[in-house]
Amino acid sequence: MSKGTRKEERSPFQPWMTTSPSGIEKKYVRIGLTMVKTDAFKALTGGEMKTLFALYFHAAGRETLTFTRLAMNDAGITKPAFYRALDGLIEKGFIHVERHTLPGQPNTYTFARDWADWKRPNLTNLNRQEPKKSNSGSPPVRDPPRRPGTGGI
Repeated sequence: MSKGTRKEERSPFQPWMTTSPSGIEKKYVRIGLTMVKTDAFKALTGGEMKTLFALYFHAAGRETLTFTRLAMNDAGITKPAFYRALDGLIEKGFIHVERHTLPGQPNTYTFARDWADWKRPNLTNLNRQEPKKSNSGSPPVRDPPRRPGTGGI
């Protein structure tokens, strides 16, 4: 049988993954395991992940798309949340944006593959407190240790 005449067989989703009684979905999003295991994907916030999946779903397999406010509303994403998430998706290499300058023209979004090379910034030393310095030449003053079970009092 040639490919064009053969009916495409679809694998049903598991019952806990769909509300369709047959398990067959007309549209769905595919995410590769190699993407899920990257530093960039692991660093996504919940809002960034929701926005990325909404963009994938809306794009329907295309590399470039426009994402209107109507599409945002359909995905349950507010305008401020979308733009917050978009900043993170751009920074982590998932999306490139072509911003239109004409009023009423939606921006064009292109999926990128820069996420594959993105590395989490090294933040290990940023939260360490330096000891307080004294002017008297005596050893530096440190905060006293907190007693366990007292809430620090």
